[in-house]
Amino acid sequence: MLKDSAQIHYEILRPVLLWGQTPRERAAETSMSQRTIYYKANLFDQAGMASLLPPEPPPPVPKQDKRSLPPPVRQAIVDAHADYPDLSLHEIASICYTQFGRKPSPHTLKLILATGPKPQRMTRRFPHFTEIDDPVHPRRVIVQLHAEGWTIASIAGYLETSRQTVHATLKRWIEEQFAGLEDKSHTRHRRALKTDLKAMNEVKKLAENPELGAYRYLTLMTEDAPQREHDLREVFNGLRWIVRTGAQWRMMPHDLPPWAAVYQQTQRWREIWRL
Repeated sequence: MLKDSAQIHYEILRPVLLWGQTPRERAAETSMSQRTIYYKANLFDQAGMASLLPPEPPPPVPKQDKRSLPPPVRQAIVDAHADYPDLSLHEIASICYTQFGRKPSPHTLKLILATGPKPQRMTRRFPHFTEIDDPVHPRRVIVQLHAEGWTIASIAGYLETSRQTVHATLKRWIEEQFAGLEDKSHTRHRRALKTDLKAMNEVKKLAENPELGAYRYLTLMTEDAPQREHDLREVFNGLRWIVRTGAQWRMMPHDLPPWAAVYQQTQRWREIWRL
């Protein structure tokens, strides 16, 4: 009597494989279903006798002590301390937690720093803040170190810059992302001017007789004058909008000429009305 499961399956499949018996006929003679016989016969055609043998169990996975840190974490601890020895144990633990999700205890950090691997780098990763020619690169370094878990005080000490500089860089990064790393102009924006009562009264006079201002203006301008870039009626409509709403010049709608053109033309009209 057969005891080996592989030999038993082969004896069931042999009439189908060698003599051409159909899986349906063989299923009627045995206790195995037609679908199983059909599947095992196809598998035998592809892999041979190996398809009848039981699969080999996977190799045992060695148990790891959860209290021991993986080699990459140990190496990162040593490299961080070598890069900036003033990092405290608490800051090194925060860096490990940010990068690997593990926060070792101060006792573990002392043990690794005393008996751990050698540092992979013997020089600084980044130069000092003032030694970098590109103004964008030191800001990228600040963002990168902060993303690795460094504190503002440690970044300022490592790069030899002020904490205010580090804080301002991170604030611009949060608000503007990569656009906040570029240099910006320190020129003060000119304050938008509001119209006065005298200009409003003059516009009302012009509204009663619109052709008056246009005639006096056109008589002083040549056909190729650069001030004719915008239609005079549209410029006048922009001025009427300012008078009607009492808003600032910079708040002029986009469907009207630029506020600067309307403002400059208003000043010209005021000079003409004084004639």
